[in-house]
Amino acid sequence: MNHKKLNRKELSEVFNNAMRGEYNSVADTNNVERHSVATEDFDEFEPYDIDDFSHEALSDGVSPREGTTSYCVDDFHRRRSATQASMGVGSRSAVSEQSSADSRGSKKIGALLLRTANDVIEEGRKKEDPKALYSCFWNEGEIACLFADSNVGKSILSVQIADEITRNLNRKVHYYDFELSEKQFQLRYTDETTGTSHRFSNLLKIAHVSESMISENFENQIIDTIENGAVGDDCSIIIIDNISALNNHLETGEAAGQLMLRLMDLKHRLNLSVLVIAHTPKRDMTQPITQNDLAGSKRLFNFFDSVFSMGKSAVDSGIRYIKQIKSRNGRIIYDTQSVLIGELEKEAAMPKFVATGTVNEYSLLKVADTSSQSVRQDRVAALSGKGKTCREISEELGISKSAVSRILCRLRHQNVSNSNLL
Repeated sequence: MNHKKLNRKELSEVFNNAMRGEYNSVADTNNVERHSVATEDFDEFEPYDIDDFSHEALSDGVSPREGTTSYCVDDFHRRRSATQASMGVGSRSAVSEQSSADSRGSKKIGALLLRTANDVIEEGRKKEDPKALYSCFWNEGEIACLFADSNVGKSILSVQIADEITRNLNRKVHYYDFELSEKQFQLRYTDETTGTSHRFSNLLKIAHVSESMISENFENQIIDTIENGAVGDDCSIIIIDNISALNNHLETGEAAGQLMLRLMDLKHRLNLSVLVIAHTPKRDMTQPITQNDLAGSKRLFNFFDSVFSMGKSAVDSGIRYIKQIKSRNGRIIYDTQSVLIGELEKEAAMPKFVATGTVNEYSLLKVADTSSQSVRQDRVAALSGKGKTCREISEELGISKSAVSRILCRLRHQNVSNSNLL
């Protein structure tokens, strides 16, 4: 076949025209709506090095004329057609087939499985929706965190959660207790008057640390123990009280990240649900609880699926409240505007948090104003004058019923004294 040889200027013109045609072809193939294609649209094309183009021509066996850069136009179109065929460009059916194949397949890249978003949704649809383990605070398949200050009642609440799961859901729970000794646990769950202890379900198993396990490799030993225990006892619900016992360097991002990655690995491989108990450093009692009150590195918070906190009222020491801080799988119900309040009560031999209602968290915080006690007293008197009961006043103001009773008693005493003076 006789090929027409082109010089450098002619070849550049052919190439630019070809690129314009290629642009139109690809746009049409992918159903891109184009009203017009202005010439300046192609000004952004990176200029093609004509010497590189000639080098490709030489590799194809086309000999340029001496003193000129030449290339076979037919060869150029042949190479472009081959490229289009390999990419599936130039045919709507080819593009459709390629897209269909991609939607049906998946690709393994190292430790990752790459799939389309639609395939991920379809796979998720095959799995059951997670069940609530503790109201809206902790769901199946989550690594959740409960944090609170010392002596607020977080361990009491966590054991209560474990007890309710075994009784209400008939599920096994492994509770790793790094806080209480056997004797302390026995005393806490024993009625002081009768000496009778609370009877837990046998589905709840408590793990205490053996002295032989305490070593520099303690964290790895515990994680391995959790894994072996979950597999050996067919248990998928784990509570760890508390996380600082596993690693006392959690204020550093690296240590916190490594620990959480190991827990996440267990969660995914064994389909575990994990509740981690944590501390909060000394906090400002005039401010609402936030994620910044969680002790340790801020990276800890990022790893958790759900986070909730237990606080103590600065107005009434008998009141506790629970607040949601984070929830990946659901709506936050108990936020600053509506925290869940209650009291710690011992029913027979079982201490527990008994919820009584919801209030604004600010009503529970410490107020710098010295007249705050007088203001609260006036509010109790006003609500009582409207016929509100002690419980109703307690729920509205976020103070305990006993505190309301004391204020009303004090007010009655003041009224009697004032009457006697008259």
